[in-house]
Amino acid sequence: MIYFLIFLSGAAGLVYEMAWIRQASFVFGSSALALSTVLAVFFLGLSIGSWAFGRLGVAIRRPLLVCAGLEFLLALNALSSPALFAWADAVYGELYQRQLSPMVLLLLRGGLVSLLLLPPTVLMGGTLPLFCRQLIQETRLISVKLSVLYGTNTLGAACGCAVTGFVLLPMLGLRRTLYVLAAMNVLAGVGFCWAAYSKPCWLSSSAPSKTEPDVATDYKRFLYVGVLFFMIGAAALAYELVWARFLTLFIRHSVYTYALTLSVVLVGMAVGSFGLGLGFTRLAEQRANPRGLLMWFFSLQVLSGVVLVGLTHLPAGFWQHLQQSGVWHIVLLMMPSAIISGACFPLLNQLASNDAALAAKHVGFMGGINIVGCVLGSLLTGFYLLPQWGLDASIYALTAWTLAAALLALWVMPTTYSQPKPWLAWSGLGMAGAVLGYLWVFAPVRIPQDYMRPTETVLDFAEGYNSNLAVVQRNDEKVLLIDRLWQGVASRNYQVMVAHIPMLHFPEAQSVLVVGLGAGNTASRFLDYPISQLDIVDIEPRLFAFTKKHFPSAWMADKRVTFMAEDGRNYVRHTASQYDFISVEIGQLDRPGVGVFYTEQFYQEAKAKLSAEGMVCQFVPLSFLRPEEFASILSTFLAVFPKAQLWYNTNELLLMGFKQDIKPLSPERFAQVTTTAPINSDFELYYWGGFRYKLNQLSNFMGNFLASGDELRALAASAAATVYSDDKLQLAYSASVYKRGDKRASMIVPLLQQHLTPIAAALTDGAADANTLDNAAAVRDLNVADIAAEDSLWVEQPDQETTQERYQRAQAALRHNPKNSEALGLLMRARYEMSLPM
Repeated sequence: MIYFLIFLSGAAGLVYEMAWIRQASFVFGSSALALSTVLAVFFLGLSIGSWAFGRLGVAIRRPLLVCAGLEFLLALNALSSPALFAWADAVYGELYQRQLSPMVLLLLRGGLVSLLLLPPTVLMGGTLPLFCRQLIQETRLISVKLSVLYGTNTLGAACGCAVTGFVLLPMLGLRRTLYVLAAMNVLAGVGFCWAAYSKPCWLSSSAPSKTEPDVATDYKRFLYVGVLFFMIGAAALAYELVWARFLTLFIRHSVYTYALTLSVVLVGMAVGSFGLGLGFTRLAEQRANPRGLLMWFFSLQVLSGVVLVGLTHLPAGFWQHLQQSGVWHIVLLMMPSAIISGACFPLLNQLASNDAALAAKHVGFMGGINIVGCVLGSLLTGFYLLPQWGLDASIYALTAWTLAAALLALWVMPTTYSQPKPWLAWSGLGMAGAVLGYLWVFAPVRIPQDYMRPTETVLDFAEGYNSNLAVVQRNDEKVLLIDRLWQGVASRNYQVMVAHIPMLHFPEAQSVLVVGLGAGNTASRFLDYPISQLDIVDIEPRLFAFTKKHFPSAWMADKRVTFMAEDGRNYVRHTASQYDFISVEIGQLDRPGVGVFYTEQFYQEAKAKLSAEGMVCQFVPLSFLRPEEFASILSTFLAVFPKAQLWYNTNELLLMGFKQDIKPLSPERFAQVTTTAPINSDFELYYWGGFRYKLNQLSNFMGNFLASGDELRALAASAAATVYSDDKLQLAYSASVYKRGDKRASMIVPLLQQHLTPIAAALTDGAADANTLDNAAAVRDLNVADIAAEDSLWVEQPDQETTQERYQRAQAALRHNPKNSEALGLLMRARYEMSLPM
């Protein structure tokens, strides 16, 4: 019964962590700095609680009764959490609008997070020492008992993490998850109350056999073990950050990735802890002469270092192949080191404590030191090692740190316990030699170059604070990649129309906000118009200099431009600025943190930051959407912006919302813009049909207009739709299963074809003749059909297809759009290779 309650308590702790991360992201943003602040305070609270309740636990007669009280207090916190975060949001928003310096804002954010999270995390941190006070009865079995106790609690944490990430948050949403959490705390509290009276603590009526045995007689040993605890704690979270960054080299992160990876790590730690207790029972009998324990620790740390550098330097093809077989790539990468970490915690606690009566105090103290190491290790790795040294160097640095912990254990052994024996030195040298040999064997693997496509040449690479940045050469094009995902190119492409289409509707706009820089193709085009202010927000601080270095960047020196390294959602939520136009340049919907830009709450926040006549524009990337998700995006947008238009811009449609009435497009304005340098050169662009379909002709340009008014509302009702909310983030979960081979965009084409608005509705009254309107309608039909044609043309590895397959692919595309120039070229090539008449 007690171990079930310990399991339940661990599960509740991880539900808290994941719920708090979600809540805090809406208040403080989801940047690495904001997330690190939340996690640092979370672990700091656990550390304080572990230390405080460890000291108090020695004198507590009914520790399980105290645990019950902690659980009841945590239940109250879960129920009050929405109100507390709402208060913090109001305070933070007020402070944010005062335009304080980044350092002051960081300190204020840390203070608010501390007010929110320190009280409950201190309570959570107190449970493990209290469990030890109740259950550890024999000094020689401290590590065995603690391994089972710690393993049970950690296994509960793993289950809580998995259930929260894969079930509770996606299905119930944040608010109902908090209700479930409160119920878990109450259930655990009631159980602890029952257990407190049915199973009294074995030391309830006796005092510890020694008052201060460790400090008075074994201070040096206690200090050394504390340093080892700190080192393995620092390594544990640093490993997680390195693993997460390494995974971006060959997998696409999604909203599920954090829950999946953390669950694997926690399961590994639980396995390691159980393994020590069940497989190494004989170690407890060697407590009087602990050199054997230190040798186990030494061996485990050396193995951990070898595993880290060895696994991350396996051939890139191995990982790229393994990631196709479910989650085994994550298990293989993370599980070994996690098992070692889980085994070391009870192992070192056996060394630290020589009196079962003081086990709670010692476990609490050492647990606190371990958690402080976790905090500092994560901050140092996330904000210094990875951004400044890069992933590969960070891997070697962490390996060196782990080996240093192993060597420290060797050094502690003779100075603290007994004289060294020759085999210890030789074993250390042998292990070190094995590590050096391992590094030499796997050194030829280049990170990240070997993880890029064979057809790509890496021109530059940078480790950002939130993501990996790369510039590669694909054929004749220079391409920007963020976490291996396409973000833009150096040449002019369809992205320029994301600026031109709305600016043609709102030529009077003076202030523009762009969320997401990319390669700058869109943002730079706003400066071609007589605006007075262009603010650009991007979550990755290093992207600005990286883009300036590799892509056309003269525009970045314009005095009208301001760059801000900030979470876009957080900025829109809290800024005091008002804008005539807000452009949300965020595409891949399966990426973590993107779904928050498609909720009703975000649209309400954006609308509040628009001027009286303001507009907002957003991507609708069809490749990621099924009909239900497409309809849901439209329904959510229309709930806030009932005056809206949908425009074609390849399969990344543009959804434009107007705060007041829709602004019709003037042909005179179009003619003026398309004949004025430098804008006119952008309108030489065409999508799929060659020079005859250049956008500098009004009929070709108006062929991009798809729907508004009743037709757009009917389109939103064409499939089962849900209004997306911050509480559930439905799109983030449904888009996470995206695969390009699904060719989802083709499923939406029939819906578009059935709900097209007459072209004249987008123009000023009587502004275009019938011939222009007819031509525009014909172009629009081809535009919509080309969405399906592009799906037919897509193939993952075109260099490996046969001529017959190429021929069939071209024919399939041409059945949708007979004018598609790429398909026509592909067909001609295939016919030539097949010796067919041209």
